[in-house]
Parts: sequence; structure tokens; C-alpha cells
Amino acid sequence: SSGINAEYGGTVPVKRDVPKAAEFFAQGCKTTYPRSCVPIARLLQMGKFMEKDYAKAFEYLSIGCQKNNNESCFAKANAYIQGMGVEKSYTAAVPLLEQGCTRGHPSSCHNLAVLYYHGHGVDKDMTKFKQYNERAKIFSGQKNPFKDKKLMQQQSQGPTAH
Repeated sequence: SSGINAEYGGTVPVKRDVPKAAEFFAQGCKTTYPRSCVPIARLLQMGKFMEKDYAKAFEYLSIGCQKNNNESCFAKANAYIQGMGVEKSYTAAVPLLEQGCTRGHPSSCHNLAVLYYHGHGVDKDMTKFKQYNERAKIFSGQKNPFKDKKLMQQQSQGPTAH
């Protein structure tokens, strides 16, 4: 896409122009290209190339999620988990992660498993933890995303975005 090329200096020789890329991402998100919702949201969350605006970023993620973009739904769930642009709510994140996991998005399955492991926004449930952990493994091709004890300790404070 032109936005990606403009932001990352892609294969077409163009000058890197992040503000122009942001325009393309925003336009694509609002119209026919929901995959561009996450990049514009991330630019707004970082505030490096434009004014930081978590609420506007959340709006773009909502648009992408409404258009069934898994990455947008995943990022929207993480915005709820972290309270970025919206009130912090594990409970609001759960259906978004379930939706992504059902569609084969491994990171959604992973974060959902972590929520069940710790009982964040859901009742603690080791059966569901194992179920979503297994889905995460299958969808990502990993042997076991939870075998690392250090990872489990990091996750004890709640899931983080991948």
C-alpha cells in the first residue's frame, strides 16, 4: 500500500514521509482497507510523528475491528487491558480476544489463555486456559508458548500486547 511504502521506505523509491503515510493509513482505515487501522492507531499511540491521541487511536481500532480485521480487534482488546484511550477493562477485552481466537489469531488465543490463567475479567479456569493455550500453539506453530517460567511470571500482572 502507498501508506506502508511511505512509512517504511518500501520498494518504490520514495522519500520516507510518516505524516503522509499516516494520511494514507487513516484514509484506508476509514474506507476499504481495514489493515491500515492498526498502523495509524500505533502512530497515534506513540505520538512520535504526530500528537499522541489514545482516544483517536482507539476509534481507528474500533473501525478496523468492525470490519473484521483480527489485528485491529487484538489491538483494541489490548487497549482495554492497558486502559489506553478507554477505561481499563479486562471484561471488555474478552469477547474481542474470543473473536480473534475463533478466527485463528494466535496472539488473541494467547492473551485469552492468560486471562483465564489469572482470572482477569473471567473466572480463573485452568481447563479454558489449556484450551486457549492449545489453540495458540496450533495457530502459531509453536510447541508451547507457556513453557517459559519467566514468561508466566511476566504475565502475572496481566497480558501484554504482542
